Amino acid sequence: DNYSADLISRFCALLHERRRGKIFTTGEGFSNIVGTYIVQRMSICGFMAFSNVHFYDYMIFQEAHQSADADESAIMFAVSQSGETEPVLNDVRHARQNGHKIVTFTKRSDSTLAQMSDIVFVVDGSRQTLAGSLPNSFFGHVILAFEELVAFYFGRERDA
Repeated sequence: DNYSADLISRFCALLHERRRGKIFTTGEGFSNIVGTYIVQRMSICGFMAFSNVHFYDYMIFQEAHQSADADESAIMFAVSQSGETEPVLNDVRHARQNGHKIVTFTKRSDSTLAQMSDIVFVVDGSRQTLAGSLPNSFFGHVILAFEELVAFYFGRERDA
């Protein structure tokens, strides 16, 4: 796992910089469940957070009202164990085209998703397992890592 002090600082700075912006998540299967958890946590913490379903509703609304300018305040959290899940890659491409910053949780630092992202957290990178392997701790570890990152953010905000 790659939770360096620099990476944590970049994460906290991004949340601080875009505090009033929208947060979207994307993921498929169990990763979508993790994304839903992130939406719930961020909403409780006062952020405006939406699942990937609402991401497309939001983009359609913007385009219909001729306000398709880049949303420079938005963040997308992408969760993909392989970093190669095509619907997730499509969401990230669309988000990047609209000015969103991308924060990724993946197992593979060399994945397409990691290469497309602004901040990448590699979770269980040394444990190469198949998606169906048991136990598969990736998804639980993403939630734990996310909780620690949010705690770092609010700790820094409180101390600032």
